Amino acid sequence: MVSSIAVSVGSFVVAALAVAVVIFKPLGSKSASLLPESVSEVCGGTNGTVVARSVGAIMGLPEIVATSWGQADGQYSLPPERLVVCADGRAFLWTWGENRPSQKLEHHGAANLFSKLMSFWPQGSARGTEDGNFIWILDEDYNFIVAPTVQERALGSGLRDIKHGDLCPGIDFCGRNNVAGSFRGVARMGGEFNLAGKRNGKEWVMHTKSGYSGSRIALVKATRYYNEFRDANKSHVEIGRNFENCVMKDIFLSRTPLKRVFCYLHNTLGVAAVPGETRRCDITNKSVSVPGHGGLPHLPSCEPREPGNGPACGTEPSNSKENPIVHLVHWIAPGQAVPCSMSVANFDAEFRKISETFKQVDDPGQAKAILDDIKFLRKHSCFADTFFTQQLKCNVHGCFGEGFTQRLKNVEDALSIQAAHAHQLWDGAMQMWERCMPRGFFN
Repeated sequence: MVSSIAVSVGSFVVAALAVAVVIFKPLGSKSASLLPESVSEVCGGTNGTVVARSVGAIMGLPEIVATSWGQADGQYSLPPERLVVCADGRAFLWTWGENRPSQKLEHHGAANLFSKLMSFWPQGSARGTEDGNFIWILDEDYNFIVAPTVQERALGSGLRDIKHGDLCPGIDFCGRNNVAGSFRGVARMGGEFNLAGKRNGKEWVMHTKSGYSGSRIALVKATRYYNEFRDANKSHVEIGRNFENCVMKDIFLSRTPLKRVFCYLHNTLGVAAVPGETRRCDITNKSVSVPGHGGLPHLPSCEPREPGNGPACGTEPSNSKENPIVHLVHWIAPGQAVPCSMSVANFDAEFRKISETFKQVDDPGQAKAILDDIKFLRKHSCFADTFFTQQLKCNVHGCFGEGFTQRLKNVEDALSIQAAHAHQLWDGAMQMWERCMPRGFFN
């Protein structure tokens, strides 16, 4: 029922806009000192956006969230190479022209997104292992934004990574997005497109490796945190840097939302694509990377799963076999969806085992085993469980101070370099663990 409603409304939007003529002033005609227009300027204020918002609600697309990486260490800004598919079906492409970013309208709208993605911007060996890789977000107004994962900020300046926060830079992380800002702004979901198969544009992987999928913070929690420490006279930079340590991210299982976003692209925005396999990949398993293609999930290493919102997004056209195939991959960390079942005493016992093992470390293999054990405990769901962490009488994650899990991370980093120094750091971490214990624990 949901799918059929979305198809009918989406078809109406696309059909109505097929005859629309959009006239705009190219960015290149403006002063070179101006940043590219914001997404809200090129997409906002249309009837199509209003319709798309109702479709988004019907389809159950993800809520607007912040990402737990507050980061106030530098500017995020809209990249010079990007494609914006507005919620009403119009598409705007930013590319390089006359040594500065220029903008042009793709009259075919979003229909050929996957078949033409590799031709929108120059690709090839110049992109290195990231050739054929693109990041995407669905923003707060249901506009879809895509950009190459590496690109030059200025011609001749060399390639730089583009972050999801660059696609929706924020003045803060509580809902005010702009063309540039010190924070990752707000969005509904994010991930990557990776060229796959024979790399001819006929096969793609769409996946959810993004803070907007894996490190989601509800806006009410983000705003409460921001206001609390602003009122406590903490600086703008301090608040941003401590966001991840002070506010626990929400559990977000992305298989169903990912399928719904794909169906939104297909049904409402008119993107020509056929859903392929649905897989779940372990985000801690580095073996899923394919050499020579940064970040591409290796589907055979991932667990097959049924689609998150039915077997298809609606009726496929008769020529659907000619459309690109898009495999859907959602990433999950081990134990992410498992409730905390360990007690403080269980953790203490595990830490004591590691202390004994540390005494016997004399080769890199043993150090690697200890590193894995510490990382498993540090990332355990209990440390994201409010009831569990409230039992610990210390700064657990480092909210405006040194945290216990930060101590564990320091041990992991040292183990990868020098086991002897790591042992000293471990002893210090265990001294802090004793201070964390509930009163009377050792009596």
